[in-house]
Amino acid sequence: MKPWQFRVSIFLLSQTVSLLGSLLVMYAILWYVTLSTLNSVMMWIVFTTFIPALIMALFAGVWADRINRKWLMIGSSYSPTCCISSLPFLSS
Repeated sequence: MKPWQFRVSIFLLSQTVSLLGSLLVMYAILWYVTLSTLNSVMMWIVFTTFIPALIMALFAGVWADRINRKWLMIGSSYSPTCCISSLPFLSS
C-alpha cells in the first residue's frame, strides 16, 4: 500500500466513525425525548429537526466547493463535538 493510500484510508475511516457517532447521538436524543415524555407528538417534533439538515444538504456541495476543504472538515467535525459536549451542562 502506498503512503497516500494509507493516509486516505485513515481519513475516510475517521470521517465514517465521526458521522456514525453523530448519527447515534441524534438517534439517542430522539429516543430519550420519546421515552421521557411518552408522547408521540414530541417524537415527531424532534424528528423534524432533521429536516433543516436535509434541506441544507442540497446546497452544501456548492458551498463546500467554494471554501477551504481542510477548514470545512475541521469545522464539520468540531462543531457537533462542541454541541454534544455542552448537553450535560445545559441539562443541569
